[in-house]
Amino acid sequence: PVDIKTDIGRFDLGLPCEVPTHPDPSPFVQRHIQQLAAAPKTALPTPASLRSSTMGRVGRTRSLGANALKSVCFHPCKTPKDYHKPPEPFHPSFAHHIFDTDQAIMDFEELNGSVHIFYIPDTFDVFVKIEGEGASFHACRERVMACLTNATCTNVAFPGGFCPSEHDFVAKLERRVTPDWRFQPPGKPLGGWKLKAGARGEEIQVRRCGFDDDDDEFKSLHRQMEWFLHWFIEGIEEIEQDEKWHVYFAYERPHSHNLRSSGGPGCLSVCGFATTYTKAYTFRSLLRVSQFLIFPH
Repeated sequence: PVDIKTDIGRFDLGLPCEVPTHPDPSPFVQRHIQQLAAAPKTALPTPASLRSSTMGRVGRTRSLGANALKSVCFHPCKTPKDYHKPPEPFHPSFAHHIFDTDQAIMDFEELNGSVHIFYIPDTFDVFVKIEGEGASFHACRERVMACLTNATCTNVAFPGGFCPSEHDFVAKLERRVTPDWRFQPPGKPLGGWKLKAGARGEEIQVRRCGFDDDDDEFKSLHRQMEWFLHWFIEGIEEIEQDEKWHVYFAYERPHSHNLRSSGGPGCLSVCGFATTYTKAYTFRSLLRVSQFLIFPH
């Protein structure tokens, strides 16, 4: 629980906001507690020594690691063209859940490295391509992949695993634009809205999904989408997939039904989603918004 210290003790902020809190600190906080407990006790430095030690630490970080917020790029892919000639990518807001507290990819800057995360915005199949140059690039690439896939390293490994090869990912994109491609989005539709004049003719459809049934396919899809929250929401934790939680998806759908015959995508693409928690009171129940993400693309 989150609390603040007052004259009368500690006040739990979870009480007025009535948002469910986890009884234990997050893995990120637990790691910091362990590091602080293991750190040697030293006297506080003077302002001059503090300034010099800080400059030295920043210098070492810059020389050894690349800023993950700039090195990591996300590429939504609806067609094979989006993969071979990707449009402008977007970057994460946070990276310490994956690359530790300094949000730096060690030994990556000198290799001119970059991490490209390609994903399909309906099935959320993901392919990771790491680029760089230098004698130590292979070893550095293995360390980066371990951070993205090994739960023992970061506790936020991508569930289900990435596409094993570029060929496999492109094959999924090619199937997506075929006339017989059928993707059934999860949940029940709540409504649809056309975008304003001047747009490309898309519609937005909102769907509501719950965890009160044994839909393992939806649960797996949700975990894959939830992985993206670690890059954009500070201190995010996985929710319990039970009847108290619901997920609202915002899907983008082309307005013209002739796109499929012309080789364009004729299926839905996720542009955002939100999770809500049902808070039970004596005489009624209310929905509390817990997580909310609109993909930057």
